[in-house]
Amino acid sequence: MGTSEQSVLSKRDRHIKAKHADSFVLVVSGDSLKDDGIQDGDMLVIDPHSDLQIGKLYVVRIGPEFFARHIYIEGDIVRLKAANSHYEDIKVTACNIVGRVIWKMGKM
Repeated sequence: MGTSEQSVLSKRDRHIKAKHADSFVLVVSGDSLKDDGIQDGDMLVIDPHSDLQIGKLYVVRIGPEFFARHIYIEGDIVRLKAANSHYEDIKVTACNIVGRVIWKMGKM
């Protein structure tokens, strides 16, 4: 990699770190997001400070379990939709939104 390429990557990395300093990585387990191109073993970068955006992909905690799902608010119900038709929607009245998925890193 040449010096100019390193310089561009360094600037991008600094921007990501500054904008998402509290972000963290989780590893996907299962195939509930396969239609989004997210596979078992992929890594997701989570932004815990993102504003809620309906329909976007979030990691939520319900009791002791964590789920990565698209989130929808329907009255008093939070509907969590997988990206795989083999999974039913999860409907709850309360959940802890851990953060929005902002990046996916998959296997090569």
